[in-house]
Amino acid sequence: MQVKTILAWSVSFLCMQFIVHSSVASTGRGFSELIESAEYDNKGNFPTASSWKGTVNLSNGKVLVLDLRLAQVEKEWHGSISIPQQGAKDLKLKDIQIDGHNLQFSIADVKGTPTFVGHFDAVSRKIEGEFSQSGTKTPFSLTQYDSAQTIESLQNLNSVTPSVLPLLKDFEKDVEKIRMDWKVPGVAVVIVKGDQILFSRGFGLRNVDKQLPMTSDTLLPIGSASKAFTTAMMAVLVDEGKLAWDQPVRNWLPEFKLYDEKASERLTPLDLVTHRSGLPRHDALWYNAKHPRQDLVRRLRYLEPSKDLGSVFQYNNLLFMTAGYLTECITGQTWEDMVGERLLQPLGMARSNFSIEQTRQDSDFSQPYRLAKNGEPRQISFRSLGSMNPAGGLNTSANELSAWLRLHLNNGRHIGKQVLSADIMQMMQKIHIRTGEENSVDVKDRSYAVGWFSDIYRGHVRLHHGGKIDGFSSMVTLLPQEGIGVAVLSNLEGSPIREFITRNALDRLLKLEVRDNSALALQRKVVQKEDTNSVAKSVTGIRKVGTQTSQALSSYVGKYEHPAYGVVTVSLQQDRLQLVLNDNRTLLTHWHYDSFVGDVIEDGDSIFANQRVQFFTDRNGDIASLHIELESSVKDIVFTREKEANAADAEFLRRFTGTFTFDGNREFKIGLQDKSLYAEMVGRPRYVLQLVSGYRFELQGLRGYGIEFKLGKDGRFDQAELIRPNDSSQATRKHVNQ
Repeated sequence: MQVKTILAWSVSFLCMQFIVHSSVASTGRGFSELIESAEYDNKGNFPTASSWKGTVNLSNGKVLVLDLRLAQVEKEWHGSISIPQQGAKDLKLKDIQIDGHNLQFSIADVKGTPTFVGHFDAVSRKIEGEFSQSGTKTPFSLTQYDSAQTIESLQNLNSVTPSVLPLLKDFEKDVEKIRMDWKVPGVAVVIVKGDQILFSRGFGLRNVDKQLPMTSDTLLPIGSASKAFTTAMMAVLVDEGKLAWDQPVRNWLPEFKLYDEKASERLTPLDLVTHRSGLPRHDALWYNAKHPRQDLVRRLRYLEPSKDLGSVFQYNNLLFMTAGYLTECITGQTWEDMVGERLLQPLGMARSNFSIEQTRQDSDFSQPYRLAKNGEPRQISFRSLGSMNPAGGLNTSANELSAWLRLHLNNGRHIGKQVLSADIMQMMQKIHIRTGEENSVDVKDRSYAVGWFSDIYRGHVRLHHGGKIDGFSSMVTLLPQEGIGVAVLSNLEGSPIREFITRNALDRLLKLEVRDNSALALQRKVVQKEDTNSVAKSVTGIRKVGTQTSQALSSYVGKYEHPAYGVVTVSLQQDRLQLVLNDNRTLLTHWHYDSFVGDVIEDGDSIFANQRVQFFTDRNGDIASLHIELESSVKDIVFTREKEANAADAEFLRRFTGTFTFDGNREFKIGLQDKSLYAEMVGRPRYVLQLVSGYRFELQGLRGYGIEFKLGKDGRFDQAELIRPNDSSQATRKHVNQ
């Protein structure tokens, strides 16, 4: 019989958890004391609290991953084991015997008495031995990780009773009512004080179709609540002398350039992460795009600012992405690897990740939901952020996020270890700019630190950051002076309950009158009823009724390019125009003359919903460009119609010719001979360019090498990308040929 038998016979671990919780409490010693005694045991004995990960080899050749936790309380051993591949979680252990370096334990209430017998090596921190079940014996191996968290992980975190924590009496009822009132499928909540977890529980469902419960271990994307992880990594580099908050970004990224040259020269790393660059959101540039970070940073130079550098607060995700790219250029590591190595691993956030694919392979993750037109939640597709991860790409659980909260409430220490310096923690809580939002009855002095919003909530300093990404909403909150942290993760896009639940918890712990903000919001209908596309803006402007387009619809079909936003494709779909940008698509409804409006699509992307799209002709009467607002605080974004490159059209090919510079002072020349383009460099042979598609050419006879020319807003090809098998370089025309 294989280990899979466990699935049919697993039992609840709740009773054992309660025993551990009660036993620890009865000792009169705090959890941190017990943990530290385990963490700093250097005599080579088996640790009194430990976590282990490893594998067991089955007789059929398959390998199963194991997650083991053991803790000794009042001389009695307790433990649990999880097997993620089989969905088996926190199975209770029995008959635990540990004698020096030898140990043995079995999984309770499972047929065949699955038993592990092994030897502990204090040097390598490994357990190796033999697994047996129903007479079959196979080897297993386990390696210790983050042993200090084990006692805490064995607490009964999912049931806080009034006798244990009277301030949270009826809190669970309030959470459930708020969830139901706002039709949120599921929500997970964790509350910490100091270095202790006070409350951690899931409510509702993580998967409506399969009726799977939301738990405090369910993985969910937290969106922009991830931003503080990026600023923490920047602060680490500042602490190590590799970065400076107040020096120009160009000191580390010489190629960095914004639309305004003065801003390009002056903008600092601190400006990147305090939303004071002068650049508005321009979110349609990155939403659903697949551009690498380096390319996104290059595109910033074509984005029009709406304010002067440092003058006002304007939220911007692209510059947080740039901050992540900056850390990569300094360290040589990807942003994801750096955050994983410097934060997630030390904090024991073992399941937290930056990949939707990895999250969906976990045994406990949530599906995304959005309110449909009928007012009911409907499951939608996941949104992978990819290059934009530094602005909002962390997937985590309430339980794992508790370690992040406690880090901030304990001056950078986590279970006896200094993960981030005290200077870093102080810097991250310092206010740098006012957001300009008005005060309310409960909230005053709204500001922004680095990766955290800051305000005064009912007389108490509060740091917080929400997150919203397709199908999910989150809120992470700290009261630094009171040592309180709250995280609320929900699986409904744009849901306001993250704030209502957070305030309910804060009011209770601060011993204030608990305001029913949820009921007040429902009564006043402050939050508009969301349709499939969240809150789509209304069509604005006068409509000239009875007008027609200037040309047949087929004349509008083609590709239109903006140097930052990329290519918009207009096609004809059953006698209607369809517009697509970065795979975000909408059908266009005729408004008047050559003006159209984007449709509101059921369960679709909303960036074009009710957007006015205006086509313009050139002096010859041909459709030459389209204008879309996309960013309301600047002029319309102008997309210029592409003319497909014709390999036989010498007049058109001549527009690509000239000398280009790349990688500093290196140069290459594009020439035209016998109606064919060629590329040459000093000391290198001449290569004929073969058209692949659009404006992309390959070097004939040189596999993997090519050049893609970029159409500028002035209609010139002054930028190009030099493509090599393993990397690429950006090239700029040195002399423009007319």
